[in-house]
Amino acid sequence: MSVSLRPTRGGPAFEPILACYAASGLQTPYCTDKRLLKEGSTQVWRVTAGGRGYVFKVYSLRKAYGRLQDAARPPERLYDEVVRLTRHGVPFAPVIGTARNSTSTTLVTREISGLTLHQALCHGGIPSDRVEEALADWGHALGAANAAGTLHIDPKTKNVIVTDSNKKAKTIFLIDVDGLRRLRWVPRLVAARFLANAARHMFRSCRDHPERVTPATLDRFFAGFSQGIGRGAPIEWRHRVARQLSPWLNQINEPLCQQARLALRVDGS
Repeated sequence: MSVSLRPTRGGPAFEPILACYAASGLQTPYCTDKRLLKEGSTQVWRVTAGGRGYVFKVYSLRKAYGRLQDAARPPERLYDEVVRLTRHGVPFAPVIGTARNSTSTTLVTREISGLTLHQALCHGGIPSDRVEEALADWGHALGAANAAGTLHIDPKTKNVIVTDSNKKAKTIFLIDVDGLRRLRWVPRLVAARFLANAARHMFRSCRDHPERVTPATLDRFFAGFSQGIGRGAPIEWRHRVARQLSPWLNQINEPLCQQARLALRVDGS
């Protein structure tokens, strides 16, 4: 990457991180490791600098902004949106800053240690009460974002980090910002549609262990969402999601279908 990165968000402490990332080599005292995690029009790098881990998302100006929907949300806007939502209690991974040059623009966030919610549901490794707490906090985060006028169109369990210590104040952190869409108002029908997407990803994550999503688990998830959005009772959101997922439930394997119907309290008819 060119060394001509120009900071566009973030304080003075952000500049040495950019300098170490933009350098052609790793022989700098500040940067100790740089690893490419994802290739494509949007590259994702993990950088260790000053004893801390950072995630760099590098967006190609030519490719990423060729589509109208991407032109309205450059990293600078995503940075501002994450800062705004954090003030509303949505637990995003801390954003450090943004920068750009003639070919790309970059968003930098702090790396969060822990397992993704997908890994916790699929492979275990986290106590069940911790997973229930994480799902409740995820529901609350989605609801709080909706209440603040923002919709997350890609609510995947792979984009939620469950922190690896009970001593941390927050149970989860959201690490995906590309799915944020700022609206003046999020109608209930739209909120229910994307809440159903979150529930669908939850069930898919535990398709090999469907017993890990229980009625009590979903009770906490919907209660968290209801509290976060400040509208509707948990049972109302459960019924809305059940109606949204009804066609999908008839297409999945029988053990997962039975457990999903049980968790959603849907009749077999």
